[in-house]
Amino acid sequence: MKIRLTILDNKEVFPNQTFRKYDPELDDDSSVLSDLCSWIADDAVARFEVECCGLKWPVDVRTDLAIILPQIPEVLSELAEGRRASLQFFEQGIERKVVFATRDGDVEVSCCDLWDKLLAEAHVERIRKASLYAELSELALDFIRLVETRYPQVAVIPLYQHWRADVFEQTDRRMRK
Repeated sequence: MKIRLTILDNKEVFPNQTFRKYDPELDDDSSVLSDLCSWIADDAVARFEVECCGLKWPVDVRTDLAIILPQIPEVLSELAEGRRASLQFFEQGIERKVVFATRDGDVEVSCCDLWDKLLAEAHVERIRKASLYAELSELALDFIRLVETRYPQVAVIPLYQHWRADVFEQTDRRMRK
């Protein structure tokens, strides 16, 4: 499995974009993450890639990265506890999920449609739990480094701060084990 964000340009800029007002009653972490992914896509400063179960997936920053970023803290938590977890790519065109099942320090990775039917063209992979945890953590941390350098105004948005704190809690948890 490969899931990564490749940074193409991480120069500090002060873009013309301004964040909209987020309503705590109507918005959540995914609202601000979606806006950030749109900016990154518009500025063409990163590439998102997923290869899983022998398949290269047609993903992009604007939609697919925005969909999975809010899921990463929970997936990291589930993996750390040895529980089954999944990343859902529910955007039209992908409509898949990656299912992680821990087995003796390894993780069995399978690719299913959103209704848990194993994809016919895919195969099940087995990888080290620590490697998967590191790969997902690195994806989130690369995103954080990119947005905080390129769009420093994000640091004051409570919804972003909440998601960021969840990511750091899970990556710190791994370091403590």
